[in-house]
Amino acid sequence: MLKGQFVESSELHGRLQVRYGELADLQSIMGTNYPIHGKLDTVLQIDGSRRQLNGTGHLALANVQAYGQPCVRPAPI
Repeated sequence: MLKGQFVESSELHGRLQVRYGELADLQSIMGTNYPIHGKLDTVLQIDGSRRQLNGTGHLALANVQAYGQPCVRPAPI
């Protein structure tokens, strides 16, 4: 930082973790309102400078219903 402002070489580090979150809450944050309900677990991480920002993440959904229908993973063949 230079005089309280981020510069191109400023290092950024961030981590967001949500456990047992509601998809409805995520939609509220995003400003959407699709008929999708369920639980989510996620971990998002960013590191690096503004010029070379890297990110990783993981998202898992459970008990998801879309348009009133359960969404299930198909059985492996």
